[in-house]
Amino acid sequence: MREEIKAHLTDMIMRGEYKPNERLVETQIARELGVSQAPVREAFRDLELMGLLVTKPYKGAYVREFTVEDVKQCYDVRAELEGLAIRSAIEFITDSDIERLEELYREMVEAAKEGNLQREISSDIEFHRTIVEMSRNNILQKIWDEISIANWTYFGGYRNKSDRLNLVKRHEPILEALRQRDAQRSSELMRKHFIELKEMVND
Repeated sequence: MREEIKAHLTDMIMRGEYKPNERLVETQIARELGVSQAPVREAFRDLELMGLLVTKPYKGAYVREFTVEDVKQCYDVRAELEGLAIRSAIEFITDSDIERLEELYREMVEAAKEGNLQREISSDIEFHRTIVEMSRNNILQKIWDEISIANWTYFGGYRNKSDRLNLVKRHEPILEALRQRDAQRSSELMRKHFIELKEMVND
C-alpha cells in the first residue's frame, strides 16, 4: 500500500494536480484514499527522500518547486551517467536482457499510441533503469537512485509537448546498437538522446 500511495502521489505532483509549494496533509490524503495515516506517512518520508516533498518544521510537508532549468541540468547528468552505464553494460548484456528491453520499448510504443503518458513514462524509466543495472557498476547505480532519476523523468515528460510516439521511437537506435554490442555507438546515442531531450523541455 505504501508503494501504491507513493506512486499515486508522485503522479499527482508530476501532473500538476498538487502545485509547487502546496501543503499536503496526511489526514486529508488518507481520507481521500480510504486508508489509514500510517502508509501515507511512510509514503511522505519516501517522497521527501526522493526530493519531491520538503518538510518544514511545525508546518508540515510541501510539494517541492521544480524548474525547467533543474530538468535540463538533470538531462546533462543523465547523458554522462547513462552514457557510461550503457558502455559498461555491453560487457555483460545477454540475449534475454535485449528481449527485456525490447519488451519495454513495445510497452512505450503502445502507451504512446494510447495516449497513456503515465504508462509510457513508467516504461521509459524501467528501460533506462534496466540498462543502468546491467552495467553492474554499484556506485553508478547508487548515484542514479539517489538523485531520483525516475522523478526527473516524470517531470520532464509532462513538460515535453513533442509528439510522444516520435519521442518513444528515439529509443530504437539505442536498442539496435545494443543488439550489435557496439559499446561506443551505444554510448554516443545515449548521450545524444538526453542532450536532445534537454532542448525539447518546455516552460
